[in-house]
Amino acid sequence: MLSPDTSKPNQVLRLTIERRTYSGLIVSMTEDTIMVATTLRERPDLPIGALVQAEMPKEDGLYVFTSRLVGLQMMPMMVLILDRPRSLRRMQRRKDPRFPVSLDAQLIYVSHDLSINTRAEVRNMSRGGIELWADVAAPVDYHCIVVLQPDEAPLNTICLVIYSEGREERYRMGLAFAEMSLEDRRRLDDFIAELSAS
Repeated sequence: MLSPDTSKPNQVLRLTIERRTYSGLIVSMTEDTIMVATTLRERPDLPIGALVQAEMPKEDGLYVFTSRLVGLQMMPMMVLILDRPRSLRRMQRRKDPRFPVSLDAQLIYVSHDLSINTRAEVRNMSRGGIELWADVAAPVDYHCIVVLQPDEAPLNTICLVIYSEGREERYRMGLAFAEMSLEDRRRLDDFIAELSAS
């Protein structure tokens, strides 16, 4: 059975059903079902009983499970109702060790309907990414710009938002580094080497 610590409301899921991929958030769970809110605005042409392959990115790796589609509900977004699986499998472990840190950062995200430019605090980091806290959250599965300040010069990165959790008007986000200059990568590696040696 999925444990509350592993699968909980606001957890991101990536679902593959009938060779189509959907992204969503767990909005509620019962002993038998999981309700997943999606961005769909119309009822998808999916048969009840279809096989569902689900991926759940977490801080310590990628978890997967297999389920069945047991219902569809519009409220007002389309909600997929899944049979609650009995187990999860962890497919990937975190590749790089994390190090605690307190580092100022700037989080920037711009789209046609949302603009974010806010200060953030990096709480831990690895060679592959960071965890930060901010007053607003960038959307999961989208790229944003994060400007780090490990020393006197800013370090510019493009990051992919892996997860986001809100707690008392503060948001904790996990981001994976997607792109940076070779010079900034060298500086980041030097900074992480200093953290590992301390």
